[in-house]
Amino acid sequence: VKAEDGDAIHVYDINAAGQATEIEPMMLSPLPQGTLPPTAILQQLPPGTSGKLWPSYCAVSPDGKWLAVALNQADRTVLLDLTQPLPATIPTSAYVQSGDYPYGVAIERGSRFAYVSNQYGGTLTRIELSSRATSTITVGGGTQVARTLNNTNSQPQGLLADPRGDRVFVAISNRDLVAEVNTQTNAVRHFNVGRGGNVGTAPVKLALSPNSDTLYVANAN
Repeated sequence: VKAEDGDAIHVYDINAAGQATEIEPMMLSPLPQGTLPPTAILQQLPPGTSGKLWPSYCAVSPDGKWLAVALNQADRTVLLDLTQPLPATIPTSAYVQSGDYPYGVAIERGSRFAYVSNQYGGTLTRIELSSRATSTITVGGGTQVARTLNNTNSQPQGLLADPRGDRVFVAISNRDLVAEVNTQTNAVRHFNVGRGGNVGTAPVKLALSPNSDTLYVANAN
């Protein structure tokens, strides 16, 4: 097993027959000394000083140029230019600041922006791939759901970019919602996938039909 201690991006060569052979993984560099501790470290009991970065989900841009990987326990996202040789160790210069507990990743069809779902903050971090500039889009549902802590811990998780349209979808697990984000305007609208009787559905993952006219939602609860 390669990189059995974790904090690595596993890489595979795939031949013409579709057989995959693992090559050397890309190892993640720890956060520099003196870096403001990420949310996961601050919320440890007792509060910690260091920890694993926990790479979670990744996405490759439609044009094949960019790789984005969410580092769930580091409040950061790896951004690599795939036209360059893959590094044996990913430097901290490849890390882009995200929100609290980044989780899912999607890159829209134009290969301009990556979107990262931030579980605790109820937001998406939008990263312009060419400049690495970031902005924040609130998707947690806010006051649409009574008796909740607004967007905090709304748990946006699975992300999906529409290959046919200018939109990304995100499952808001703790609010029983799916958010649709317009990638041109950043406008957000929500779809309620809850059910009665105060029993949550906990949507976590999404899929689109081939012609993008039907959205499927996997409900963990």
